[in-house]
Order: sequence, then structure tokens, then C-alpha cells
Amino acid sequence: MESSQGIIAAFILGLFSTVHCLGMCGGIIGELSLSLPERVRMHRGRLLSFVTTYNIGRIISYSFAGMIVGYLGAKAAAYTDMSDGPSILRHTGVVMMIAIGLYLAGWLPQL
Repeated sequence: MESSQGIIAAFILGLFSTVHCLGMCGGIIGELSLSLPERVRMHRGRLLSFVTTYNIGRIISYSFAGMIVGYLGAKAAAYTDMSDGPSILRHTGVVMMIAIGLYLAGWLPQL
């Protein structure tokens, strides 16, 4: 039961993070596509190869970064008591959100 909840949560997180991908990656690939020579942009096969190569590189680099962070997290969890981990992360997130709010309001410009 617990693992199926994790899979469902991961699916929903991935589904909702699509908006982030469209906003970030969509603009980047749009700009990279427009910067290609016109002869490449007018030929769909060539353009598709550039876009595909970009996305494969992006997926591989994100996967590699995730693998490194997962490995380091697993090693840290093996040597420490992580029972307070969620609480520490939650409090750190709250402090960061407050600090960002103060920065955006102009009350903490040195952030």
C-alpha cells in the first residue's frame, strides 16, 4: 500500500511540474531553435534532430544530477539519524520563504 502511494505521489508531482518544464525548457528550446540558421529551421528533419539532441542531453544531465544527489543523500542517511530530517527541511523552507518575501518587499535587499 505504501509503495503504491509513493508511485501515485511521484506521478502527480511529475504531472504538475509539467508547467515548470513548459515555462523553462520551452522558452530555452524556442530561443535555441530560433537561433539556428534558416536553412536548418525550414527543414523539419534537421530541426527535429537539434530539438531531440537537446532534450536527450537535458534528460541525461538531470538524471545524472539526480543520481549524484540520491547517492550523497543515501550515504548521509546511512551515517546519521534522519528522523528529524523532514522537520529540518520544513523549517528551512519556511525561513527561506520568509527571507525571499522580505527581499521582494525591499526590506532585506542584501539577500
